[in-house]
Amino acid sequence: MADNYPGSRTLALGLRTSSTSHRDSEVLVLAGNGAPSGATNGGKKLATGQAAVYYRQDATSADAYCYFTIDGGTNWIAVDAGTPDLDALTAAVVDVSADSFALIDADDGNASKKDTIADLIAAIAGAGLTATSGVLSANASIVSFVTPGTMAIDGDGARTNGGGLVGQVVATPAADYCKVYDLGTTTWADVDNSSSLTGWTADYQLTADAANEQVGDLFAIGFDVPVAEIAFDLSQLATWGADGMKYTYSDGPGSTADLTLTGQTGPGIDNTDSTAYNGKRSLQRVGAITFDPPSDWVVDTIDGQEAYWIIGEITAAQVTQEPILNSKLPEAVTGEEPFRLPFDGTLSAVTMTDYASTLHTAQDVKICFLDRVSGESRTVTFAQDRRRERVTFTGWALTTAARIVPYVVQEDGTNEALDMRFDFVITPA
Repeated sequence: MADNYPGSRTLALGLRTSSTSHRDSEVLVLAGNGAPSGATNGGKKLATGQAAVYYRQDATSADAYCYFTIDGGTNWIAVDAGTPDLDALTAAVVDVSADSFALIDADDGNASKKDTIADLIAAIAGAGLTATSGVLSANASIVSFVTPGTMAIDGDGARTNGGGLVGQVVATPAADYCKVYDLGTTTWADVDNSSSLTGWTADYQLTADAANEQVGDLFAIGFDVPVAEIAFDLSQLATWGADGMKYTYSDGPGSTADLTLTGQTGPGIDNTDSTAYNGKRSLQRVGAITFDPPSDWVVDTIDGQEAYWIIGEITAAQVTQEPILNSKLPEAVTGEEPFRLPFDGTLSAVTMTDYASTLHTAQDVKICFLDRVSGESRTVTFAQDRRRERVTFTGWALTTAARIVPYVVQEDGTNEALDMRFDFVITPA
């Protein structure tokens, strides 16, 4: 057998195959320093002092050789045993917390080793990720949102009985941005000259005299930019026999759509309508209508003036006393840009910080976070005498399509919160 196993320090002993062995022949090679001739082993040689069992797997194929080395006399390690057929292995359900895998250890001379899947996942986990028993999970992120302005029912400063919106007051529109329309004569007039219309007694009158009103009479208020709140200062309050009005907005040339005003729960509220807060008996008191600027709100031309229009329309002759402005045009608030999630996730908590020089000390402040898209909301309490308050939510799942706007539903009344910061805790979906 020496001719088949060259090498000056090689000892080869033939082994008798058992009746159950599939091998054609087996040879024990000791202290070899050369590769057995004819073996399909990629040219690798046995190290000096290394032992191996060399065998022929297939009696009909001269190249079907492989050998196993003995490591330290205890561990059998396959070396060049041909290309393993992984597809022939038995299928199993992986247990990421307990199962292992083979690897080549570059830090140990490319030695063959094994490690657990759990260790691999733990090594992969970077910033924002946590590995637990082989399972990766995303850590919660904190996303901040700041609302410049006073957090109060009338925090925008536009008018009493406001909508709790925090935002910036738009300059009072010129008279030609506030118009009234008499259906009977199909005539428009600027509101400061409303007495020029038939059946309208006073200037700054928003609807016709009660005895002359008609379904289809209008008043229209226009702005250069979309707004979220319009405030009315009235010298004479409207009275109604029943529902008789609605608000619309310009959604195309000569076209309007109904403005969403659903009452005290929002998302739109008419605080001048002390009956149902839905705009159907509007202008009963000084106050503001607050709404989400419609996504399809566009500029239109009314009586020669281009603007974003909000229109009050008589739907039933129910005015028993006509509303009159206090010689002052309505004011408006643009509102803050909504908070947008950077990724789909679950909003689980918010930390609120009050940056006012004097803390709100009279009573708790309550803030409603409204998703303008879905209409879903969460109301939280910011306790009095606190600079910072953390409040948890019960699993509020949101997407990047959400548009979150804060509204004040209970103010301090004395020292209002100012320029608040909201740190939302969001766990990625």
